[in-house]
Order: sequence, then structure tokens, then C-alpha cells
Amino acid sequence: MQSDQEQTEATEYHVVYSQDKQQWQVEYEGQSLGYPAWDKRVATSAAKEMATKKRPSKVVIHDRKGPVQSEIPYHPKPQKNKS
Repeated sequence: MQSDQEQTEATEYHVVYSQDKQQWQVEYEGQSLGYPAWDKRVATSAAKEMATKKRPSKVVIHDRKGPVQSEIPYHPKPQKNKS
């Protein structure tokens, strides 16, 4: 039997290159989150920061042409035992 945390789907933050805007950006559910960046590393850093705040989540990094290059999972924080 799965716990509620295991059943919760991970929030995905995508680091994508916008051909129209000629810049990297972070997208969530197909919408730009207002983090445009000229450098892929800056956009990736912003996505990682957002993902750590909304666990479970993952950052999906795309290459300039669109295919997924890598994924970084952020698992739920372990629950502290109450003694």
C-alpha cells in the first residue's frame, strides 16, 4: 500500500530554450514562470531553487533543440519521528 506522499505526483519545472525570445526560461505546466535567462545555468539554478521548495518535484533540463537532456529529482523531506 502506498502512502499519500508516494501517490503525490512530482511537480515538474522545465528548463527550456525559447527560440522566439532567444533565451532560456523555466516553465511549469507549459507556462513561463518569469525567469528568463541568457544563460542555461542561471535558468537551471532558478528551477532548482523552486523545486527544493515544492517537494516532491523534479527539474527537467532540455537541450537547445528541445529533447530532454537530464532530470534532477527532489524527493520529499523525511518525516521527523516524534518521540
